[in-house]
Parts: sequence; structure tokens; C-alpha cells
Amino acid sequence: MILSVCVCVCVQDEEGVPVVLRHLPEYKELLELKRMKRMKKHKLQEIQAESSMALHHGYKCDVCGVEPIQGLRWHCQDCPSDNAVDLYSDCLYKTESHAPSHHLEPVHHHETFLDMDYSLAQTPGYNYLDPSYYPANR
Repeated sequence: MILSVCVCVCVQDEEGVPVVLRHLPEYKELLELKRMKRMKKHKLQEIQAESSMALHHGYKCDVCGVEPIQGLRWHCQDCPSDNAVDLYSDCLYKTESHAPSHHLEPVHHHETFLDMDYSLAQTPGYNYLDPSYYPANR
């Protein structure tokens, strides 16, 4: 089914283009770029559908102010951590204050923090968080 969609779209791309121009390398390159754009758009839609239920607690969209960000969150890899930029998917191309040359990385799932002080002890012995903990040198 995917192949038929691609063939249909390619035929649509060639409609209205003179047969003489269809064999030029520039035209073939343009068709390849269009194909890559469609694939990238399709992949982005798949990613957004997969992560539409993720809630990113502690993150606010720097454009629209939505908090927490739901779904796919975009994080700037080039901005310093003290001035980190996080964007909601709908605001990805709406920002004018963020540099368009910066690399935005998609974050699919919210990050969790696990404090190892509150996890079960991996070694036998006393754990100061254990309610029955009693120091031996007391």
C-alpha cells in the first residue's frame, strides 16, 4: 500500500512538466528531495502519534507557555542549559525568538528521576533509610 501511495504521488509530481524536462538531473534531484520530504513528514507524524500521550512535567513551552508539555517535546541542543529552550510540537515553527540554525532534538518520553538513596540496598548490611536501622557504633 505504501508503494502505491508513493507511485501515485510521483505521477502527480510529473503532471504538467514537459516530457523534455523530466530527464534532466535537476528535475530528478527535485523529485528525490520531494520524496525525502514526504518520508520525513510521514516519520514525524508517526513520532507525534506514538508520543501523543507523554506528559513532560516540569517543562513549559517557551513560545505558547503550555505547561506541562504534552506529546512530543523539542529541546534545543545548542542553547546553554541555564537558558534551555523547550517547545511544544505545534509551536516548533512559530518561534521567532529562537535561532533557526540551532539543532532541535525530539524528546519522546518524559524524563524520570530516580534517587538512588531511596532505592533498595544492593549490598547486604545496614541501610540508613531502613526503619529498623541502628548504627553499631552507638
